[in-house]
Order: sequence, then C-alpha cells, then structure tokens
Amino acid sequence: LDEAIGMHEKAVAIYERIGNEPNAAQVYGNLAICYKQKGDVARALEYYRQSLAITERIGDRHTSANQYFNLGTLYRDEIGDKTEARTNLEKAKALFEQVGDAPHAQDAAQALKEL
Repeated sequence: LDEAIGMHEKAVAIYERIGNEPNAAQVYGNLAICYKQKGDVARALEYYRQSLAITERIGDRHTSANQYFNLGTLYRDEIGDKTEARTNLEKAKALFEQVGDAPHAQDAAQALKEL
C-alpha cells in the first residue's frame, strides 16, 4: 500500500499543477481507500473530503455520490457515528437517483437499512 500511496501522491500533485480537477478528485478518492485499508481512518476521511470538495465544485454529481457513499460507510463501519453515516448515505442515495444510477441508489438504500 505504501508504494500505491506514493504513486497516487505524485499523480495528484501533477493533476493539481495542471488543473485537472476530475482526475485529482479520483486520485484523492483512491488515496482515501488506501488509507482506509491501512487503518488510518483520519487520513481516509481527509482524502474523501478533498475529493468531495472538488467534485461538488465542478458539478460531478456521480462521483460526489460515490464519495458520500464512501464517507457514509466509513462513518458507519470505522468511526461508529450513525448520524454522520446516515447523513452521507442519504446524500449518496439522492444523488445516485438524480443521475439515474439505480443500482448504486439501491446500495445506498441497503446501507441505510443496516444502520
């Protein structure tokens, strides 16, 4: 994982330098996944939020939905904050519905039932 993190950090630096926000957001999400797998919940949360900030700013509702879903499951499974989990999963479900992604909307609905 450390090698992957290093590569992602280099990639995000390049994407930020050249102004490629969609790819930077994707890489921040990938970094969050890496840190979650390492058990570093604080850094995973930080990177999910960075990705979400970009996707919301550029109007990428589908990737925003994915990051809200990821935040919701992180709060549910790793942090134990059901209130934050519910808030993020509800946002994910609504956005998935808005963009017409029924399978992921159903995943979000199922995750909400598991709270």
